[in-house]
Amino acid sequence: MRLSSYTLLIGLGLLCGPGFAATLVYEGYVAGVRAGSATVELAISDGRYQITGSAAADGVVDWFSDWYSEFSAVGRLTETTPTLSQYVYLQRDGDSRREVRVADGRLHYRKNQRPPRNRPAFATPDLLTALFVNPQCNERWWVNTGRRNYRLERRPGKAGVCRYEVFDRHEDSFTIDLVLGQRFGYRVHISMTARALVRARFVLVEQAPAL
Repeated sequence: MRLSSYTLLIGLGLLCGPGFAATLVYEGYVAGVRAGSATVELAISDGRYQITGSAAADGVVDWFSDWYSEFSAVGRLTETTPTLSQYVYLQRDGDSRREVRVADGRLHYRKNQRPPRNRPAFATPDLLTALFVNPQCNERWWVNTGRRNYRLERRPGKAGVCRYEVFDRHEDSFTIDLVLGQRFGYRVHISMTARALVRARFVLVEQAPAL
């Protein structure tokens, strides 16, 4: 399976509680080489949550790609259960443009100047909400990127590591290792390592445990 923007975004997950607001910066590496970075703004309070951010190619990758994305998810919280109101993902890569919007149970997708597509949204949690609002190391769960739905199944891993095999609609899969730790009084995502055709790693900008 080719690494995609999904792999980049899944590395940004963290666990937050009500009243928490922060700016988090992550760096991405492919085969040990700096490849990108992302900034995420979080606000969770008064029964609502908002996640906004952007990610871009940099380092060696910036020599031949101007890949850039913006993303957001807004929703309500009932105790610890999130309900999405709107999800947006915008991507630019050279002359290519993608726009994904989910609201009111509908997915609106457009690529470049092609006619937009409109269909029912997936019933599973969107990727940002699933990874940023009260995530758990569940045995089996689903997330979607608006356009695609993914199944995650827990696999044995090292102590303190949530290891998953991630399946797409064709049952192609790759493995990810999620590491959580305490920051700001909350348990947050410290790093994610994806193993597909190449090894990719995404880390909070600080020292992270070696895998």
